[in-house]
Amino acid sequence: MTTSQPQSRSQGQSRSRPQPRPRPSPGGRFDPVRIVLLVALVTSHGLIRVAERYFPEFLSALGYGPIVTGLVVSIGLGVTVIITASATAGLNSGDETESGDRNAETGGFPARVVAVVSVLFATLGLFVWTGAPTLDALLGTPLSALGWLAVGVVLLQAWHSFGPVRTLWPIDTRIVGRKTRSTRTEADEFTPSGADRERDARAGTVIGALGIGAGALIVTAAIAIVGGVKTGFSIVAATGAAVTLVAAITRGVIGDTDRLPLVGRIEAPSAARGRVPDSVASVRRAVVALSDRRRWTITGDALVRLALVGSTPYLVLLFVEEQPLSLSVGGRSLMPAAMFGAFVLAEAGGALLGAIAAPRLVSAVDRRWLLTLGLAGVSLVPMALVATSSVAIVALLFAVLGCRTAIEPLRPTVGPRIRPSHDVSPDADATALGLPPPEPLQTAVRIALVPAPFVGGLLYAIHPVAAFTVATTVSLLGVRELLRSFSFERIGD
Repeated sequence: MTTSQPQSRSQGQSRSRPQPRPRPSPGGRFDPVRIVLLVALVTSHGLIRVAERYFPEFLSALGYGPIVTGLVVSIGLGVTVIITASATAGLNSGDETESGDRNAETGGFPARVVAVVSVLFATLGLFVWTGAPTLDALLGTPLSALGWLAVGVVLLQAWHSFGPVRTLWPIDTRIVGRKTRSTRTEADEFTPSGADRERDARAGTVIGALGIGAGALIVTAAIAIVGGVKTGFSIVAATGAAVTLVAAITRGVIGDTDRLPLVGRIEAPSAARGRVPDSVASVRRAVVALSDRRRWTITGDALVRLALVGSTPYLVLLFVEEQPLSLSVGGRSLMPAAMFGAFVLAEAGGALLGAIAAPRLVSAVDRRWLLTLGLAGVSLVPMALVATSSVAIVALLFAVLGCRTAIEPLRPTVGPRIRPSHDVSPDADATALGLPPPEPLQTAVRIALVPAPFVGGLLYAIHPVAAFTVATTVSLLGVRELLRSFSFERIGD
C-alpha cells in the first residue's frame, strides 16, 4: 500500500509529461563535436583559473596594491554567494510547484540555456579583462581600468556558479555552484551512481588539473615571449575569451545532453536542495543539532579553507615582487612572472598525483588521521614558502599544496558531491567524512570566505610575512579542532 502510491504518481507524471531524450549524435558520447566541447571547456577552465592566479600581479602592474586586490576578489566571492543563494531560492520554489521538473533545477530555465549563457558571460568577462586599461578611452566611460576589471570579475562569477565544468579542480579556493542531488528524477538518465560517481569526481579532479597545467604552460610561454605581465596577461585573457566562445557555440550545437567523455555529468543543480538560511538563528540551530565531533570536524576544515582562500591570491605577488625567483632553461631565462606559471604547473602536477593516490590512501589509512595529517601539511606550506628562496624547494612546496586533492573527498566543506537522500542523525559519527554539513552551515562557510581575500590583502600590505604567518596560524587552529574530535573519541571510549 505504501509503495504503490508513489509508483502510481510517478506513472501519472510519465503519461502527462514526455520523457526527456538526448539528441542523437553520430558517434554517441565520443562524437567529434562532444570532444571539441570537452577540449574547449577544459582549456577555458585552465585559462580562467590561471588568469585569476595572475590577476593580483596584473593589478599591481597597473599601480594598485594588495588591499585593492583583496577587495576586488572579495567582491567576486560575494557575488557568487548571492547568485548561489538566489539559485537555491529558485530551486526551492521550483520544488514546491514543479517537483521533479528538470527546469526547476535551474530556476525555470532549460539547462542548456543556463550553460551557454554562463559560458558567454565568461567570454565577455575575459574580453573586458583584455581591454580594461583602454576601454575608457575607446568607449568614453568613467570606470577606469580598475572599474572594468571589477566588471570582468563579476561577469566571471556566472561561470563559477553555473558553468558546465564549475566543479573541476580546484574548488576549495573558490565558491562554486555545487553538484548536489537528493532524489533521482528522469533527468538522471545519464547520472552514474555509487562507484561511478566516485570515479566521475576523481576524473573531475584529474581533468581540472590537466586544464590548469595547460593554462600554466600557456601563460608561462606568453610572459616569457613578450617579457611583461601586462601584455602576457592580456594574451592569456584574450585566448581564454576565444576558447570560451568556441565552447559556448559548441554547447549550443550539441543540444540536450547531460554527459561528456571523461568529465561525466555537466549540468546539475547549482545549489543544494535546502532552503537558504534566513537568519543567524537557523545557523545556530544547525550547529546545536550537530554532535561535538562533527562540529569540530567541520570547523577545522572550514578554518583551513579560510586561510587558503585568504592567502592564495598573494602567492604571485610574493614570488614576483617580494622574493623574485628566476631560472635559465635552454639558454633562455625565465623571469619571475613566467616562473610563477611553472610553480602553478607544479601544483597541478601535485593535484594529479593526489587524485590518483586518493583511493589507495583512503583504503589503507584511517580517514581521520589522513585528513588531519593532510590538512597539517597544507597548513605549513604558506610559512614554508615565505622562508625559502630555492626554486626547487618552492616548486616542491607548490606540488605539496596540489596534493591536497588526496584528502579532498574527506573534507566536509569541499569534498562531498552528493547529499544523502536520507536524514543524517545529529549523533552520527563525525568520522563519516563523506557527509556534507547541513545547508545552513554550508552557506555560513561560504559567507565567511567572502572577506578572507580582503583581510589577507590588509595583512599583506603590512608585511608579506604577516599575511602568510596568519594563514598558517589559522590553518593550524583548524587542525587542532580536528584533533579535538579524536581526543573526544578516546575519552568517550
